[in-house]
Amino acid sequence: MTVEQWLRGRLAPQDVLVAVNGQAVHYVLQRPAVALNDPQFSNRPVDEAAFHSLMALYGARYLLVFPGADPILAPEQNAIPFLRNLAAGDSPQWLSPAVRAPNVAVYECAGCVRSASARAAGPIR
Repeated sequence: MTVEQWLRGRLAPQDVLVAVNGQAVHYVLQRPAVALNDPQFSNRPVDEAAFHSLMALYGARYLLVFPGADPILAPEQNAIPFLRNLAAGDSPQWLSPAVRAPNVAVYECAGCVRSASARAAGPIR
C-alpha cells in the first residue's frame, strides 16, 4: 500500500491535512490542504506551538513532510527547524509518527481533530 492509498483510506473528502508542498498534496489527494510557506514569504509563526495551533484550528489530523527532499523543492521544510526535525524523524509528544516511506512521512495529531459537524462549520476563528 502506498502512502497515498493509506491517506485516502483515512481522510474523508472534507478532511483537512497540513503539508509541505501543500498545493501538490491537495492535487494528488483531492483533499483540502493547508500549504506551508517558506518563512520569508509569511509572517506566520513557525515554532512547534504554532504548528500545533494551526492543526487544531483546521481540525487537521495529519501533517506531511518529505524526508530527503531537495531544499529547492521543499524550501519551507528546509527553512523551518520544526519541519526539518520532523523530516529527520524527531517529533514532539503531541505528534505521533503515523506512516513513513523513504520520501514521505506522515504524523498524526489525534487531539487536533474536530467532529464532523464542527468541520462543516469551518475553521475556528
